[in-house]
Amino acid sequence: MNTLNTGDKLSHTTTTPPKTSGLEKKTPTGANGGPNEATRTSATSAHEYTPKTPESKLEAALTYTGAGLSVLPCDQVEKMPVVDLLPQYEDKEHSWKPLQTEIADRDDLKKWFGQRNSSIGIIGGKVSGNLEIIDFDAPELYPEWEELVNALEPGLVDRLPKVQTQHKGYHIYYRCSKPRFRTLTIE
Repeated sequence: MNTLNTGDKLSHTTTTPPKTSGLEKKTPTGANGGPNEATRTSATSAHEYTPKTPESKLEAALTYTGAGLSVLPCDQVEKMPVVDLLPQYEDKEHSWKPLQTEIADRDDLKKWFGQRNSSIGIIGGKVSGNLEIIDFDAPELYPEWEELVNALEPGLVDRLPKVQTQHKGYHIYYRCSKPRFRTLTIE
């Protein structure tokens, strides 16, 4: 399993970003295929990754963008985009909207992650090669989901990057041929 722990409060943090290429299979979610209160997200979502040092954040951001993932700076506590650092949208307000269609350049990454204490947000959807992210805010639901997926497609879960969040939840990353959801909360 590709496991990353995020946040300074956890005992182990790595700067290795999740491997995302070649993950074309869909994972089951929904009333008959997944746990309650898991969230599957794509184009409008950003999920954070927090390496410990500014140098490792920049290195991780460059690695992510080199793998075709769109990233943005996020506040480590609030887990929201640091809007004042983002590009202006249609010559008006700063927004992460442009990053939903194009990947930031090296100069922006240096500005966002070279000297600042920001988390790295990963944007799902078409811009990131049809990346989808399953977000388990309730970590106790993950084992049930894993069991269901393994029953339908043995070994699939072991091939998916899994990140433990600073609040002990999980993000599961995969690419698909066509994103189907913007945000879907399963209850």
